[in-house]
Amino acid sequence: MLSTITVGVLVFIISLVSALILFIVGWKDGIAVYAISCFALALATLIILIPIFFYKRIKKLMVAICLNISIVGFSFYIIGIIGIITMHQKDTCRDDLKYYNNDYDCNTLIDIFEFGWSWVLLFFAIIFFFFYIKVIKNGKALPESK
Repeated sequence: MLSTITVGVLVFIISLVSALILFIVGWKDGIAVYAISCFALALATLIILIPIFFYKRIKKLMVAICLNISIVGFSFYIIGIIGIITMHQKDTCRDDLKYYNNDYDCNTLIDIFEFGWSWVLLFFAIIFFFFYIKVIKNGKALPESK
């Protein structure tokens, strides 16, 4: 329950920061979209790394919340990385002079697997859980006072 509330607060914070970035930068050349994407990716990376590196320094409740969020949101984290890579690939492709020819094909990372992304995400999730099990055990072994 607390993890759900925390995710809601995080979405609210990301929305406010996104509005602030759009207000400051505007829609010039898609810079705001890249800034918001990178901010969300940095926040997700921090949430995944807190249980790994800072589990002895932070309270057990915070570690447990970050563990739950990272377990549930890992597929979204991978989708975010793939989305940012695809955005960069499309912008680079549009900058190429051959892009405006009719027969030029611009393949991005998302176009490679098309409908097979569920298997890729499943594979990444299995690998993530294989390595994250030790972190989960460390989080459960923490004393209640920490």
